Amino acid sequence: MPILLGMVILRAKIGNGGLGARGGFALLVVLFVVMAITILSLGFLARSNTELIAGSNFVMRTELDNLVASGFEQAKTLIVNGYDVAGTAGRPQFFNGATGQNLSSGTSELYDISVLPCDGNESSVYNWRCGYEVTVKAYKIRNGEKIGVCDANGVLRLDPALACWVNAAMTVPSSMRIYGDVYCASNFAMTANTRVTGDVWAAGTVDLKPSIGQKYAGASAPVGHPNISTADIVPDYYYYDFGSKSVAYCAAVEVVDHNNPVFGAAAPSNKQGVYYAAGNTIIKSNTVIAGTLVVDGNLTIQNSTVAITAKRNFPALVVSGQIKINSNTLLTVTGVTQAGMNILVDPNATNVTAEFYGMTAAKNGTIQAPATASVVVRFYAWPVVSQILYWPTGPGDPAFVYTPAPSAHYKNIKRVSI
Repeated sequence: MPILLGMVILRAKIGNGGLGARGGFALLVVLFVVMAITILSLGFLARSNTELIAGSNFVMRTELDNLVASGFEQAKTLIVNGYDVAGTAGRPQFFNGATGQNLSSGTSELYDISVLPCDGNESSVYNWRCGYEVTVKAYKIRNGEKIGVCDANGVLRLDPALACWVNAAMTVPSSMRIYGDVYCASNFAMTANTRVTGDVWAAGTVDLKPSIGQKYAGASAPVGHPNISTADIVPDYYYYDFGSKSVAYCAAVEVVDHNNPVFGAAAPSNKQGVYYAAGNTIIKSNTVIAGTLVVDGNLTIQNSTVAITAKRNFPALVVSGQIKINSNTLLTVTGVTQAGMNILVDPNATNVTAEFYGMTAAKNGTIQAPATASVVVRFYAWPVVSQILYWPTGPGDPAFVYTPAPSAHYKNIKRVSI
């Protein structure tokens, strides 16, 4: 009996030991399962966190891309409509950029704009001051730091951008260069060794020698004539920025000289420097005019150095008759030039350099110059100095607005950073 009892006890111990081994194995399996689930969960959480960060970065990148696009559009609008940009004084005048811009106040997404003019030449695809290098940088501010940057640059091309507008047949001689677009209301031709860096629109035929621009025969004017009326700026008072300003008169003068007290000593109220000469006028002494010269008649320039620079939103030279340039003349005009008839260099003239920066128009005539080595004539479109905005009759009445470049488009936009 004692022997049987001992055998039962031994089996019980053996049985209990077997159950403990199986329980430990089960515990290990549970631990491995929990560890696997934990690892998988951590991996899922890590991937989710990465995806959330990527999604957040994508949203921020999209927002900054949209801000960059907004910056490009803002630059284009302010350059094309620069005549209406407040706070710009003097010449040359153009929108040159801004910093810390946003689409709504209080946002942390901002952008900066940089604008530089392209000073093209005969070998450049961009006409002189008819293109602008625009760079826009958008960024997000957090705790005073930039946590994201998106930037791009491109070239804004003002097109069309007229350098010359003539109402009769025109032939470009070897002494002449045109940097910009041209409209001719008749036939347009070029002689050997001439250059037009822009496009040519002509109501008649176009004989355009190899150059950068395109030709459009039988075409209407892409931009209208400025059609500036001397009556708008000749009266005793005109209006600008909603304030009346006087005009300096030089009635029945033969020689316009800025040192002449009657002509040059403008009244303090003549802030735009508008000078008026009644009748045919001859300039034959060195003259510098910071403003506008209006001649009700023909204007002749000879034996002198003359510089006329328009002030903001005003033309430079308005002549109801013809403009004639004789020998020994250095003429520089910055701003719109308009002649009622022809603009011509005397066929027998020598030692002449005439440069027109801004749109030049012969309202009822053409532009002529001799093919002489000592004669140099240059026309530069430079649209921003050709923008006009003033009130001829008074505040509240319609403004006179003109620009030779009413449209623009971007070329070669690309990211600066990836």
